[in-house]
Amino acid sequence: MTRETAKKYFAHEKCKLIDKSGGNNVNGKTVVAIAPIKKRELVCYVCGTIYSENGPYRPDDGYICDSLVDDVFSFYDENNDRSIDPGKVHKPKTNRVTKHISGFINHSCEPNCEIIFDEDEKMLKIVAIEPIGVDEEITIYYSDTWFERRGIYCQCGKAKCKFSKERELTKKEKDYAKEGERIERIENNPKRNRALRDKVIKNSKGRCQVCGRQLTEMYGEFGAGVLEVHHETPLGARKGKGSITHLEDLIAVCPNCHAVLHNMEKYPTDATTKSLKRTIKQRREENEEE
Repeated sequence: MTRETAKKYFAHEKCKLIDKSGGNNVNGKTVVAIAPIKKRELVCYVCGTIYSENGPYRPDDGYICDSLVDDVFSFYDENNDRSIDPGKVHKPKTNRVTKHISGFINHSCEPNCEIIFDEDEKMLKIVAIEPIGVDEEITIYYSDTWFERRGIYCQCGKAKCKFSKERELTKKEKDYAKEGERIERIENNPKRNRALRDKVIKNSKGRCQVCGRQLTEMYGEFGAGVLEVHHETPLGARKGKGSITHLEDLIAVCPNCHAVLHNMEKYPTDATTKSLKRTIKQRREENEEE
């Protein structure tokens, strides 16, 4: 690349770099127009150092890129296994690093410029996609994945910002929630008799006395100890100091049947273990017929 060609690519007559407090960039640096820019007019070229697995290319290759992908800050050419870092240029011969203005253009979710690849010049260009006035900030759209890859939020402040923290929280507010915090709780639960419970479980021999499933046959060793004990007369309905529970008042059930039995308590009509057994038997017969 000749000195004249390099000057052409480095020129940016329509914009300049300024340092303003509160800019989109963390350090406040941004690029603004210094003259009116028409739609589709060239703003500046994208200049940077091309990298491969072996490091930066020397030295003439340091200005160009042969292809464009979706991430502004890592243009990648699969055929030549190289990527470009805009704004960081190794100067020919001296190999000194020079900052180029293209590396300071900020992102916006509603940008006024875009990056195109000029097939004739084999160069990346930043062109306006709408008219830009003097002192107006030059912005481009980085990519759909740029913020996600870095785990940061966009601060462009646009109404249609796609990557702001507020939008992310709104978008996911129904998909996640904070859990696991330890809290103290005082409960008033009915007293149970452990000896009666153990006897019911032992007599069941690991089989649910409603659906008839042998849990260890279905789940192997993971099904052991899963059965629960259901009170035919709910403990919650007993008042004061409680009442006597007989062994025949208890039944060993799998967690599914136990949950359904308690759900049936909301429907007083025929809400018993016998009715649930009839329902299960009926469903099984219907499935066999199908």
